[in-house]
Amino acid sequence: MAIEFELGQKWSVVYGEWEQDDVNGDFEVVEKSGIEDTIHLSSGILCTKKWSGKAWQFRKVDCVSLAAEYIDEGLGTNYWEYYMNEVKGEFYRNHLHSGIAGYFDEHMPDFQIVEDNNDIRKYDVLVYQLWDIDDLQSPHIGVYIGDEKLLTIDPGKMSSEDPLDRNKVIRIYRCIHA
Repeated sequence: MAIEFELGQKWSVVYGEWEQDDVNGDFEVVEKSGIEDTIHLSSGILCTKKWSGKAWQFRKVDCVSLAAEYIDEGLGTNYWEYYMNEVKGEFYRNHLHSGIAGYFDEHMPDFQIVEDNNDIRKYDVLVYQLWDIDDLQSPHIGVYIGDEKLLTIDPGKMSSEDPLDRNKVIRIYRCIHA
C-alpha cells in the first residue's frame, strides 16, 4: 500500500516503517527545500535524519554497514571501510547463514563479548532476535545509541532508532576503542 504524503504532515520511521506523527515527527512534508529532515513531494527524494530513514540495500545500507558507519563516526574507527573492502561476497554469505556472532568472534578482534546483558553502552553492537531466530545463528545486529534506543535496519525496510527490547538481546559486543 502506497503512503499518501500531504503537505504539512510530520512522519517518523518506527521499526523501519513510515508512521505519521504530526506532533513529534522527525520529517515534515514540504514541496521543495534544501533542509534536512524533510520529504520532498515533487521529486520523490527523501532527505532524512542523520541515521533514520535510509532505505535498506544489501551490503550498502544493511545492519552491519549501518552499525559500522555509526561506530566510525562516533569513535573515529574505520570498520565501514573494512566491511566494504575486506568482507567479500562468499565470506559474507557464509557468516550470514552461520550467524553474525561467528563473524564477530572470528574476524573482529577489536570487539569483545560483554557477559552482562544489563551492561549495554553506547556503540555496543547487539546481536538480537529477529523474527523467530533466537540464538547465535541470528543474522541480525543493531548498535546501541543510548537512551534505550537501538539503531538498526531490517531487510527491505528503512533504518530507524527503535526502543531497545532487552529480552531480544542475544549477545553484546563492545569495541575496545569505546
